[in-house]
Amino acid sequence: MREIVVYTLMFSAMLQLLMAAYAWGRRNEPAAKPLILVFLLGCVWAFAYGMSIASNGLQTKTFWTQVYWTSASFGPLLFLLIVLGHLEMTHILTRWRMALLLLPSLLVLILIWSIPHQDLLLYDLEVKQIGSLDMLQSKNGVLFIPILIILQGIALISYYHLIRSLFRTNRIKRKQSATILIALLVPFFANLPTILGVNPINGLDFTPQALVLSSALFAFAIFRYRWLDILPLARTTLVEVIPDGVVVLDSKNRIVDINPSAQTFLQITDDMVGQESETAFARLNAILHLPTNLETFRKEIQIEEEENKYFDVRGMPLQNREGIFNGRIIMLHDITERRQAESAIQSANERLQKQLAEIESLHAQLHEQAIRDHLTGLFNRGYLNDMLERETHRAERHQHPLSMLMIEIDDFKRFNDAFGHVAGDVTLKKVAELIQANTRTDDIACRFGGDEFTLVLPETPLESAYQCAERLRKDAASLQLFHEERPLGNLTLSIGVAVFPGNGDTGMKVLRAADEAMYRAKQAGKNQVVVTMVE
Repeated sequence: MREIVVYTLMFSAMLQLLMAAYAWGRRNEPAAKPLILVFLLGCVWAFAYGMSIASNGLQTKTFWTQVYWTSASFGPLLFLLIVLGHLEMTHILTRWRMALLLLPSLLVLILIWSIPHQDLLLYDLEVKQIGSLDMLQSKNGVLFIPILIILQGIALISYYHLIRSLFRTNRIKRKQSATILIALLVPFFANLPTILGVNPINGLDFTPQALVLSSALFAFAIFRYRWLDILPLARTTLVEVIPDGVVVLDSKNRIVDINPSAQTFLQITDDMVGQESETAFARLNAILHLPTNLETFRKEIQIEEEENKYFDVRGMPLQNREGIFNGRIIMLHDITERRQAESAIQSANERLQKQLAEIESLHAQLHEQAIRDHLTGLFNRGYLNDMLERETHRAERHQHPLSMLMIEIDDFKRFNDAFGHVAGDVTLKKVAELIQANTRTDDIACRFGGDEFTLVLPETPLESAYQCAERLRKDAASLQLFHEERPLGNLTLSIGVAVFPGNGDTGMKVLRAADEAMYRAKQAGKNQVVVTMVE
């Protein structure tokens, strides 16, 4: 019996030492350091308890009892640190709170190592034969129960936070938390018979043996649920309910955490936690092209589904306390409605621009109709009146001559009387076409009224204006007019020419001078050009 108990305790010590060595390789993770201490503490606890059973003599057994009591007293506090590290809640441990939590363990440390001098914790220690075991027996001092209750109270804090996390985290975290909770409860239930005084083997504490099962459960959480590989991030209510998607990747691009919004956006479940991100959402990775470790990025992406979805995606690196890259957080903000609104606004703007263009075109048409003669397409008399002042000012400013031609169709009434008004309109159009054919880009051709036309020639001296008038006259005389396949006879023009400023100091005076010259041409026999002499 004695050998079985001792060997079991030594096996427990060795197993926990191995787990401490393995956890040391993950020591940068939040819960790893207190977990290493727990494994080392359990190793010392099991080894010391085994040695207290295996040794002989009151003094030796008392020493090893003091050792395992020392390790056991720090157990609840280390368990709490593991839980808070797992849930990333170590920020609640202020200095004062940490000091208060340390007080019970420090008090046990002082009392257990001063047993011969006080009777507050344990006293009247003696060795008794229980079956084949030589067990160290003692009486409980006045502080034994209060200290035991305080230490169990610290353990209850751990249980409370773990139980809460079962309802507030994703599936993989719930499995981690449940396994850790069971691992912490195993020593508690193993020690419960001793606390309640119903231990079948009086004086034998089964807690060190129970640490074997606790270590196995911790190992299960580490290897099965990647407890120390997958960063245990706290899942606050805010992260759970925010509309933005949150995806956390570890240093190996495995999914560590994914909130409900991200699951909806990417059409995946929290079963993907622990998997490679390339496998879980390859389509998103292809769009993102994740940058190097320490780079932040922001992109706008489109995910094609039944309806196109647009997201504003931001990525930020995560670092541990030593500044080492250990993951990345990716946030997805759904901007589909905004993009749809922008698209609607853009469409509305395009429609508005089209309408504005149509309005401008209509305005231009109306403006053209307002300044153009509807029959010939030449500028009308109203436009001529508006333009004369502008052109004369420009000619005066640049010291350039401005010539004007007044043109009238000879015997136009004969066309109307002989062939009708329709034939007269055909004649007017042909003359307008002839004038247009003999004008430059800057020249201004107008229908002055009835059968009279005006041609304004900017930057044109009197001699050049005369030559232009002669070309018009000759072209008109050679023009053959037909209406409904009937010849309309010959067409001749009488043209008067004047120039600014030689024939007047205003545009209207020069125009009247050209009109008078045209009148003289008609009196002189028609079909000729008369130039107003410069005074």
